[in-house]
Amino acid sequence: MGLVDVRSMYVSCERVFNPQLRAPRVTVVLSNNDGCVIARSQEAKDRGIAMGTPWFQLRDRPDMADVIALSSNYELYGSMSEKMMSLLAQHAAWVHPYSIDEAFIILPRDNATQVARAIQVDIAQCLGLPVTVGLGTTKTLAKIASTGAKDHQPFDGVCNLAEWSETQVDAVLNKLPIDEVWGVGRRLSERLRAAGVATAGDLKRCDPAWLRRFHALPLAQTGIELAGTPVIDFDDSPTDAPKTMVFSRLMGTRATGAEDVAAALTAAAHPLSRRLRAQGMKAAMITAGVSTGHHDEITHGAMHTTGMMSPTASTREIAAAARAAVPHILDGVAYSRVEILATGLIEDTGQLDLFADASGDRLALDAVLDSLPVGAVTIGTSAMDDRWGTRRAMLSPRFTTRWEDLLTVKA
Repeated sequence: MGLVDVRSMYVSCERVFNPQLRAPRVTVVLSNNDGCVIARSQEAKDRGIAMGTPWFQLRDRPDMADVIALSSNYELYGSMSEKMMSLLAQHAAWVHPYSIDEAFIILPRDNATQVARAIQVDIAQCLGLPVTVGLGTTKTLAKIASTGAKDHQPFDGVCNLAEWSETQVDAVLNKLPIDEVWGVGRRLSERLRAAGVATAGDLKRCDPAWLRRFHALPLAQTGIELAGTPVIDFDDSPTDAPKTMVFSRLMGTRATGAEDVAAALTAAAHPLSRRLRAQGMKAAMITAGVSTGHHDEITHGAMHTTGMMSPTASTREIAAAARAAVPHILDGVAYSRVEILATGLIEDTGQLDLFADASGDRLALDAVLDSLPVGAVTIGTSAMDDRWGTRRAMLSPRFTTRWEDLLTVKA
Protein backbone atom coordinates (compact mmCIF):
# COMPACT_ATOMS: atom_id res chain seq x y z
CA MET A 1 0.00 0.00 0.00
CA GLY A 2 1.32 3.46 -0.82
CA LEU A 3 0.34 7.08 -0.33
CA VAL A 4 1.52 9.59 -2.93
CA ASP A 5 1.53 13.19 -1.70
CA VAL A 6 2.51 16.42 -3.47
CA ARG A 7 4.73 18.72 -1.45
CA SER A 8 2.92 22.04 -0.88
CA MET A 9 0.49 21.29 -3.72
CA TYR A 10 -0.88 24.77 -4.33
CA VAL A 11 2.51 26.47 -4.23
CA SER A 12 4.11 23.73 -6.32
CA CYS A 13 1.46 24.14 -9.05
CA GLU A 14 2.09 27.89 -9.15
CA ARG A 15 5.84 27.34 -9.42
CA VAL A 16 5.47 25.02 -12.42
CA PHE A 17 4.26 27.89 -14.58
CA ASN A 18 6.06 30.77 -12.88
CA PRO A 19 9.75 30.03 -12.24
CA GLN A 20 10.12 33.38 -10.46
CA LEU A 21 8.21 31.86 -7.53
CA ARG A 22 10.71 29.05 -6.99
CA ALA A 23 13.13 28.81 -4.09
CA PRO A 24 14.34 30.86 -2.39
CA ARG A 25 11.21 32.99 -2.92
CA VAL A 26 8.83 32.95 0.04
CA THR A 27 5.39 32.08 -1.38
CA VAL A 28 1.96 31.59 0.18
CA VAL A 29 -1.48 30.86 -1.24
CA LEU A 30 -4.55 32.43 0.33
CA SER A 31 -8.06 31.16 1.07
CA ASN A 32 -11.32 32.40 -0.43
CA ASN A 33 -11.56 36.18 -0.66
CA ASP A 34 -7.79 36.34 -0.05
CA GLY A 35 -8.36 35.82 3.65
CA CYS A 36 -5.90 33.44 5.31
CA VAL A 37 -2.79 31.47 4.42
CA ILE A 38 -3.76 27.92 3.36
CA ALA A 39 -0.56 26.83 1.58
CA ARG A 40 3.10 27.67 2.18
CA SER A 41 6.36 27.06 0.45
CA GLN A 42 9.10 25.52 2.57
CA GLU A 43 10.68 28.99 2.74
CA ALA A 44 7.42 30.36 4.19
CA LYS A 45 7.37 27.60 6.80
CA ASP A 46 10.98 28.36 7.70
CA ARG A 47 10.03 32.03 8.05
CA GLY A 48 7.51 31.05 10.72
CA ILE A 49 4.33 31.79 8.75
CA ALA A 50 1.62 29.62 10.28
CA MET A 51 -1.30 28.02 8.48
CA GLY A 52 -4.46 30.05 8.86
CA THR A 53 -2.68 33.35 9.47
CA PRO A 54 -4.83 36.23 8.13
CA TRP A 55 -3.09 37.92 5.22
CA PHE A 56 -3.84 41.41 6.53
CA GLN A 57 -1.65 40.61 9.54
CA LEU A 58 1.32 39.79 7.29
CA ARG A 59 1.17 42.09 4.29
CA ASP A 60 2.28 45.27 6.06
CA ARG A 61 4.96 43.76 8.29
CA PRO A 62 8.49 44.89 7.32
CA ASP A 63 9.89 41.38 7.82
CA MET A 64 7.32 40.01 5.37
CA ALA A 65 7.94 42.51 2.59
CA ASP A 66 9.42 39.85 0.31
CA VAL A 67 6.55 37.37 0.77
CA ILE A 68 4.61 36.68 -2.44
CA ALA A 69 0.92 36.00 -1.86
CA LEU A 70 -1.37 34.46 -4.46
CA SER A 71 -5.11 33.90 -4.61
CA SER A 72 -6.27 30.28 -4.75
CA ASN A 73 -6.30 29.12 -8.37
CA TYR A 74 -8.59 26.14 -7.86
CA GLU A 75 -9.03 25.54 -11.57
CA LEU A 76 -5.28 25.10 -12.02
CA TYR A 77 -4.86 22.91 -8.94
CA GLY A 78 -7.78 20.66 -9.90
CA SER A 79 -6.48 20.23 -13.43
CA MET A 80 -2.98 19.35 -12.24
CA SER A 81 -4.46 16.88 -9.74
CA GLU A 82 -6.38 15.09 -12.49
CA LYS A 83 -3.22 14.82 -14.58
CA MET A 84 -1.32 13.39 -11.62
CA MET A 85 -3.99 10.74 -11.01
CA SER A 86 -3.79 9.73 -14.67
CA LEU A 87 -0.03 9.32 -14.40
CA LEU A 88 -0.37 7.23 -11.25
CA ALA A 89 -2.73 4.88 -13.09
CA GLN A 90 0.15 4.08 -15.44
CA HIS A 91 2.24 2.80 -12.53
CA ALA A 92 -0.33 1.20 -10.21
CA ALA A 93 -3.18 -1.21 -10.87
CA TRP A 94 -5.39 0.55 -8.30
CA VAL A 95 -5.46 4.28 -7.58
CA HIS A 96 -7.80 5.95 -5.08
CA PRO A 97 -7.64 9.77 -4.85
CA TYR A 98 -7.78 10.75 -1.19
CA SER A 99 -7.61 14.51 -1.67
CA ILE A 100 -6.53 16.97 -4.34
CA ASP A 101 -2.86 16.30 -3.54
CA GLU A 102 -2.94 12.73 -2.19
CA ALA A 103 -3.77 9.30 -3.57
CA PHE A 104 -3.56 5.78 -2.20
CA ILE A 105 -2.09 3.20 -4.57
CA ILE A 106 -1.43 -0.53 -4.46
CA LEU A 107 2.04 -1.68 -5.59
CA PRO A 108 3.72 -5.11 -5.72
CA ARG A 109 5.56 -5.62 -2.46
CA ASP A 110 8.75 -7.01 -4.05
CA ASN A 111 9.55 -3.83 -6.01
CA ALA A 112 7.39 -1.17 -4.34
CA THR A 113 10.32 1.14 -3.58
CA GLN A 114 11.58 1.02 -7.16
CA VAL A 115 8.12 1.81 -8.53
CA ALA A 116 7.76 4.66 -6.02
CA ARG A 117 11.03 6.16 -7.29
CA ALA A 118 9.77 5.84 -10.86
CA ILE A 119 6.56 7.65 -9.86
CA GLN A 120 8.60 10.50 -8.38
CA VAL A 121 10.62 10.87 -11.57
CA ASP A 122 7.63 10.60 -13.90
CA ILE A 123 5.50 13.18 -12.10
CA ALA A 124 8.46 15.55 -11.79
CA GLN A 125 9.29 15.27 -15.50
CA CYS A 126 5.72 15.37 -16.85
CA LEU A 127 4.10 17.80 -14.43
CA GLY A 128 6.93 19.47 -12.55
CA LEU A 129 5.42 18.49 -9.21
CA PRO A 130 7.56 17.17 -6.31
CA VAL A 131 5.95 14.16 -4.66
CA THR A 132 6.71 11.92 -1.71
CA VAL A 133 5.61 8.30 -1.35
CA GLY A 134 4.92 6.50 1.92
CA LEU A 135 4.71 2.70 1.76
CA GLY A 136 3.39 0.19 4.27
CA THR A 137 1.38 -2.99 4.57
CA THR A 138 -1.77 -0.98 5.48
CA LYS A 139 -3.24 2.43 4.70
CA THR A 140 -2.56 3.62 8.26
CA LEU A 141 1.11 2.61 8.10
CA ALA A 142 1.42 4.15 4.62
CA LYS A 143 0.11 7.41 6.07
CA ILE A 144 2.76 7.31 8.81
CA ALA A 145 5.44 6.46 6.23
CA SER A 146 4.30 9.42 4.14
CA THR A 147 5.04 11.76 7.04
CA GLY A 148 8.51 10.26 7.33
CA ALA A 149 9.09 10.63 3.60
CA LYS A 150 8.27 14.35 3.84
CA ASP A 151 10.05 15.19 7.07
CA HIS A 152 13.30 13.23 6.90
CA GLN A 153 15.78 14.07 4.14
CA PRO A 154 17.67 10.72 4.22
CA PHE A 155 14.57 9.02 2.76
CA ASP A 156 14.75 11.31 -0.31
CA GLY A 157 10.97 11.38 -0.53
CA VAL A 158 10.29 7.63 -0.30
CA CYS A 159 9.80 5.75 2.99
CA ASN A 160 8.89 2.05 2.89
CA LEU A 161 7.95 0.69 6.31
CA ALA A 162 7.20 -2.70 4.73
CA GLU A 163 10.98 -3.19 4.36
CA TRP A 164 11.59 -2.52 8.06
CA SER A 165 11.66 -5.09 10.82
CA GLU A 166 8.82 -5.12 13.35
CA THR A 167 11.22 -3.81 15.98
CA GLN A 168 12.14 -0.84 13.80
CA VAL A 169 8.47 -0.06 13.07
CA ASP A 170 7.59 -0.34 16.76
CA ALA A 171 10.33 2.16 17.59
CA VAL A 172 8.61 4.68 15.31
CA LEU A 173 5.12 3.94 16.64
CA ASN A 174 6.25 4.23 20.24
CA LYS A 175 7.45 7.78 19.60
CA LEU A 176 4.46 8.90 17.54
CA PRO A 177 1.92 10.87 19.64
CA ILE A 178 -1.57 9.47 19.51
CA ASP A 179 -3.01 12.68 18.04
CA GLU A 180 -0.77 12.28 14.98
CA VAL A 181 -2.30 8.93 14.05
CA TRP A 182 -4.51 9.08 10.96
CA GLY A 183 -8.17 9.32 11.98
CA VAL A 184 -7.58 10.18 15.64
CA GLY A 185 -8.82 13.70 16.30
CA ARG A 186 -8.09 16.05 19.18
CA ARG A 187 -11.03 15.07 21.39
CA LEU A 188 -10.54 11.35 20.87
CA SER A 189 -6.81 11.66 21.55
CA GLU A 190 -7.58 13.39 24.87
CA ARG A 191 -9.86 10.52 25.87
CA LEU A 192 -7.26 7.96 24.84
CA ARG A 193 -4.50 9.69 26.81
CA ALA A 194 -6.73 9.69 29.87
CA ALA A 195 -7.10 5.94 29.37
CA GLY A 196 -3.34 5.46 29.15
CA VAL A 197 -3.05 5.30 25.34
CA ALA A 198 -0.54 8.05 24.53
CA THR A 199 1.26 6.81 21.41
CA ALA A 200 0.61 4.89 18.21
CA GLY A 201 2.48 1.99 19.80
CA ASP A 202 0.07 1.96 22.73
CA LEU A 203 -2.85 1.93 20.30
CA LYS A 204 -1.34 -0.98 18.38
CA ARG A 205 -1.11 -3.06 21.55
CA CYS A 206 -4.73 -2.42 22.59
CA ASP A 207 -7.35 -5.14 22.33
CA PRO A 208 -9.48 -4.32 19.22
CA ALA A 209 -12.63 -5.36 21.08
CA TRP A 210 -11.85 -2.86 23.85
CA LEU A 211 -11.15 -0.12 21.28
CA ARG A 212 -14.51 -0.77 19.67
CA ARG A 213 -16.29 -0.50 23.01
CA PHE A 214 -14.24 2.56 23.96
CA HIS A 215 -15.12 4.50 20.81
CA ALA A 216 -16.25 2.78 17.61
CA LEU A 217 -15.26 0.34 14.88
CA PRO A 218 -12.95 2.79 13.00
CA LEU A 219 -10.68 3.10 16.06
CA ALA A 220 -10.46 -0.68 16.34
CA GLN A 221 -9.60 -0.86 12.64
CA THR A 222 -6.84 1.69 13.12
CA GLY A 223 -5.33 -0.37 15.92
CA ILE A 224 -5.42 -3.52 13.76
CA GLU A 225 -3.82 -1.67 10.85
CA LEU A 226 -1.01 -0.40 13.06
CA ALA A 227 -0.27 -4.06 13.76
CA GLY A 228 0.15 -4.63 10.02
CA THR A 229 -3.17 -6.21 9.04
CA PRO A 230 -5.15 -4.30 6.37
CA VAL A 231 -8.82 -3.94 7.33
CA ILE A 232 -9.75 -0.48 5.98
CA ASP A 233 -11.22 -0.79 2.48
CA PHE A 234 -8.87 0.45 -0.20
CA ASP A 235 -11.41 2.70 -1.92
CA ASP A 236 -12.80 3.89 1.44
CA SER A 237 -16.21 4.16 -0.21
CA PRO A 238 -19.22 4.84 2.01
CA THR A 239 -21.77 2.07 2.14
CA ASP A 240 -24.66 4.44 1.59
CA ALA A 241 -25.18 7.17 -0.95
CA PRO A 242 -24.97 10.75 0.37
CA LYS A 243 -28.21 12.07 1.80
CA THR A 244 -27.42 15.78 1.43
CA MET A 245 -25.20 18.07 -0.62
CA VAL A 246 -24.42 21.71 0.12
CA PHE A 247 -22.80 24.67 -1.60
CA SER A 248 -21.86 27.58 0.66
CA ARG A 249 -19.71 30.55 -0.20
CA LEU A 250 -18.71 33.90 1.22
CA MET A 251 -19.35 36.31 -1.66
CA GLY A 252 -16.68 38.63 -2.99
CA THR A 253 -19.20 41.50 -2.95
CA ARG A 254 -22.21 41.81 -0.68
CA ALA A 255 -25.64 41.41 -2.25
CA THR A 256 -28.24 44.10 -1.50
CA GLY A 257 -31.73 44.11 -2.94
CA ALA A 258 -33.83 41.55 -4.79
CA GLU A 259 -31.94 41.75 -8.09
CA ASP A 260 -28.53 41.23 -6.50
CA VAL A 261 -29.69 38.39 -4.27
CA ALA A 262 -31.42 36.62 -7.17
CA ALA A 263 -28.25 36.81 -9.26
CA ALA A 264 -26.13 35.50 -6.37
CA LEU A 265 -28.49 32.55 -5.79
CA THR A 266 -28.54 31.75 -9.51
CA ALA A 267 -24.75 31.77 -9.61
CA ALA A 268 -24.59 29.42 -6.61
CA ALA A 269 -26.96 26.95 -8.28
CA HIS A 270 -24.43 26.18 -11.01
CA PRO A 271 -21.73 24.40 -8.96
CA LEU A 272 -24.26 22.55 -6.80
CA SER A 273 -26.17 21.23 -9.82
CA ARG A 274 -22.96 20.26 -11.55
CA ARG A 275 -21.81 18.38 -8.44
CA LEU A 276 -25.11 16.50 -8.25
CA ARG A 277 -24.82 15.38 -11.86
CA ALA A 278 -21.17 14.40 -11.41
CA GLN A 279 -22.19 12.04 -8.61
CA GLY A 280 -25.23 10.72 -10.44
CA MET A 281 -27.71 12.13 -7.92
CA LYS A 282 -30.97 14.11 -7.98
CA ALA A 283 -32.45 16.25 -5.21
CA ALA A 284 -36.05 16.15 -4.03
CA MET A 285 -35.80 19.32 -1.93
CA ILE A 286 -33.82 22.55 -2.23
CA THR A 287 -33.19 24.91 0.68
CA ALA A 288 -31.51 28.16 -0.31
CA GLY A 289 -30.79 31.54 1.13
CA VAL A 290 -28.43 34.34 1.99
CA SER A 291 -27.17 35.60 5.32
CA THR A 292 -25.23 38.45 6.86
CA GLY A 293 -22.01 38.18 8.83
CA HIS A 294 -22.15 37.27 12.53
CA HIS A 295 -20.63 40.59 13.51
CA ASP A 296 -22.69 42.85 11.25
CA GLU A 297 -24.73 45.60 12.84
CA ILE A 298 -27.87 44.01 11.39
CA THR A 299 -27.85 40.21 11.28
CA HIS A 300 -30.40 38.39 9.17
CA GLY A 301 -30.85 35.22 7.18
CA ALA A 302 -33.34 34.80 4.35
CA MET A 303 -34.08 31.13 3.63
CA HIS A 304 -36.69 29.16 1.72
CA THR A 305 -37.28 25.44 1.15
CA THR A 306 -38.80 24.16 -2.07
CA GLY A 307 -40.08 20.63 -2.60
CA MET A 308 -39.41 19.72 -6.22
CA MET A 309 -42.25 18.26 -8.29
CA SER A 310 -39.82 15.46 -9.13
CA PRO A 311 -36.19 14.92 -8.04
CA THR A 312 -33.84 16.91 -10.25
CA ALA A 313 -30.26 17.87 -10.96
CA SER A 314 -31.21 20.49 -13.54
CA THR A 315 -29.34 23.76 -13.16
CA ARG A 316 -32.34 25.71 -14.38
CA GLU A 317 -34.77 24.09 -11.93
CA ILE A 318 -32.43 24.34 -8.94
CA ALA A 319 -31.71 28.00 -9.75
CA ALA A 320 -35.44 28.71 -9.88
CA ALA A 321 -35.96 27.00 -6.53
CA ALA A 322 -33.06 28.94 -5.02
CA ARG A 323 -34.51 32.28 -6.14
CA ALA A 324 -37.62 31.54 -4.08
CA ALA A 325 -35.67 32.88 -1.11
CA VAL A 326 -35.60 36.40 -2.57
CA PRO A 327 -38.99 37.52 -1.12
CA HIS A 328 -37.65 36.76 2.37
CA ILE A 329 -34.81 39.31 2.32
CA LEU A 330 -34.93 42.64 4.15
CA ASP A 331 -34.61 45.95 2.30
CA GLY A 332 -31.29 47.66 2.75
CA VAL A 333 -29.53 44.67 4.31
CA ALA A 334 -26.20 43.66 2.74
CA TYR A 335 -25.86 39.87 2.64
CA SER A 336 -22.41 38.31 2.60
CA ARG A 337 -22.97 34.55 2.31
CA VAL A 338 -25.00 32.46 -0.14
CA GLU A 339 -25.92 28.84 0.54
CA ILE A 340 -27.91 26.09 -1.21
CA LEU A 341 -28.68 22.74 0.41
CA ALA A 342 -29.92 19.77 -1.61
CA THR A 343 -31.70 17.06 0.40
CA GLY A 344 -33.72 13.95 -0.31
CA LEU A 345 -31.05 12.74 -2.72
CA ILE A 346 -31.69 9.72 -4.91
CA GLU A 347 -29.63 8.07 -7.60
CA ASP A 348 -30.26 9.28 -11.13
CA THR A 349 -31.53 6.14 -12.86
CA GLY A 350 -32.35 7.96 -16.06
CA GLN A 351 -36.08 7.38 -15.68
CA LEU A 352 -38.09 10.32 -17.05
CA ASP A 353 -40.78 11.96 -14.98
CA LEU A 354 -44.18 11.98 -16.71
CA PHE A 355 -44.48 15.71 -16.10
CA ALA A 356 -40.90 16.55 -17.09
CA ASP A 357 -39.81 18.06 -20.36
CA ALA A 358 -39.16 14.84 -22.26
CA SER A 359 -37.86 16.73 -25.29
CA GLY A 360 -34.50 16.94 -23.57
CA ASP A 361 -34.14 20.73 -23.35
CA ARG A 362 -32.90 20.59 -19.77
CA LEU A 363 -30.61 17.66 -20.47
CA ALA A 364 -29.13 19.47 -23.45
CA LEU A 365 -28.50 22.63 -21.43
CA ASP A 366 -26.87 20.70 -18.59
CA ALA A 367 -24.75 18.72 -21.06
CA VAL A 368 -23.39 22.00 -22.45
CA LEU A 369 -22.71 23.34 -18.95
CA ASP A 370 -20.89 20.17 -17.93
CA SER A 371 -18.76 19.99 -21.07
CA LEU A 372 -17.25 23.43 -20.57
CA PRO A 373 -15.11 24.93 -17.77
CA VAL A 374 -17.09 26.18 -14.78
CA GLY A 375 -18.49 29.63 -15.52
CA ALA A 376 -17.90 29.53 -19.28
CA VAL A 377 -21.64 29.30 -19.94
CA THR A 378 -24.29 30.10 -17.37
CA ILE A 379 -28.01 30.80 -17.20
CA GLY A 380 -29.81 34.01 -16.36
CA THR A 381 -27.74 37.08 -15.54
CA SER A 382 -25.38 35.48 -13.07
CA ALA A 383 -22.41 35.65 -15.45
CA MET A 384 -22.74 39.32 -16.37
CA ASP A 385 -20.16 40.09 -13.70
CA ASP A 386 -18.11 38.20 -11.15
CA ARG A 387 -19.39 39.97 -8.08
CA TRP A 388 -20.82 36.83 -6.55
CA GLY A 389 -17.72 34.73 -6.99
CA THR A 390 -14.88 34.57 -4.54
CA ARG A 391 -12.66 37.65 -4.50
CA ARG A 392 -9.26 36.68 -5.93
CA ALA A 393 -7.28 39.87 -6.47
CA MET A 394 -3.94 38.06 -6.81
CA LEU A 395 -5.07 35.23 -9.09
CA SER A 396 -2.51 33.71 -11.42
CA PRO A 397 -3.54 32.67 -14.97
CA ARG A 398 -5.50 29.44 -15.30
CA PHE A 399 -2.85 27.92 -17.54
CA THR A 400 -4.47 24.52 -18.09
CA THR A 401 -8.20 25.35 -18.31
CA ARG A 402 -8.51 28.60 -20.30
CA TRP A 403 -7.40 29.09 -23.90
CA GLU A 404 -6.53 32.73 -23.31
CA ASP A 405 -4.25 31.75 -20.40
CA LEU A 406 -2.15 29.22 -22.29
CA LEU A 407 1.55 29.93 -22.14
CA THR A 408 3.06 31.40 -25.29
CA VAL A 409 6.44 30.03 -26.35
CA LYS A 410 8.60 32.15 -28.62
CA ALA A 411 11.64 30.89 -30.48
